[in-house]
Amino acid sequence: SPPASLGACAAGAGAASAPGENDGDGGSSDPAEQVTRWFHALDALVVGPGLGRDPSLLASCGLVIKAAAERGLPTVIDADGMRVVLEDPQVLRGDQAVFVLTPNRAELRRLYLRLIPEAERSGDVDDDSPEEVAKRTAQVSSRLGPGVTLVAKGAADIIVDQSGTLIVSEPGAPKRSGGQGDVLAGTLATFLAWAYSPLVASAARAVENAGAGRASIASYGACMLTRRFACAAYAKHKRSMTAPDLVNEIGPAFEAWHPAPEL
Repeated sequence: SPPASLGACAAGAGAASAPGENDGDGGSSDPAEQVTRWFHALDALVVGPGLGRDPSLLASCGLVIKAAAERGLPTVIDADGMRVVLEDPQVLRGDQAVFVLTPNRAELRRLYLRLIPEAERSGDVDDDSPEEVAKRTAQVSSRLGPGVTLVAKGAADIIVDQSGTLIVSEPGAPKRSGGQGDVLAGTLATFLAWAYSPLVASAARAVENAGAGRASIASYGACMLTRRFACAAYAKHKRSMTAPDLVNEIGPAFEAWHPAPEL
């Protein structure tokens, strides 16, 4: 989607595009092939924003996710991409899989009811307190495999992988605009690409040796900054804030947090 692509570029990605759209080179007519044939050129992938709910397209999306797992391509799954996981959680399995799922509270509830047997459920599935959400997220994470990090979006963003839990609780904007999740997905994909880049391999290993997963650290940074983008946009636009307003605040908010090097 445009907010995801713009969010990725504004956060620092060199380029962002939708593989398979308007390629113009007479390639395959198979939707999955139109995406996977570009994997060699990608550092990260976002699946879901703007996808829609057409069954045949969702089936093709499942093939793309499986291919990403096999290749070890860092992938963010958001929005309608979550429907593919609900239908077949096994698409996430792979020895090299690197996935970050970003369910909102309703999507997390559906995942929980889908994956956790009734006898193993604890507490009220509608309890939105950070403590209970963290427990449910950890249960879901344990069923999805070691290559999956969950970012349960809400009043506090709960990040869970096999190594533990991180919580992003700094205030966001009073209004959450449509497309804000797409901005987060694009920002997160940029951070994932950096986290798994060979250029930072030694630093990434040090982080993992300290007990934090690379995808979790990338998720924490993306969630924190997206909240700051939203705060800055709301300060200017109040109730009329939209997703493009967040995109316009990415550069200044990022610069305030971590200034770019001078030429």
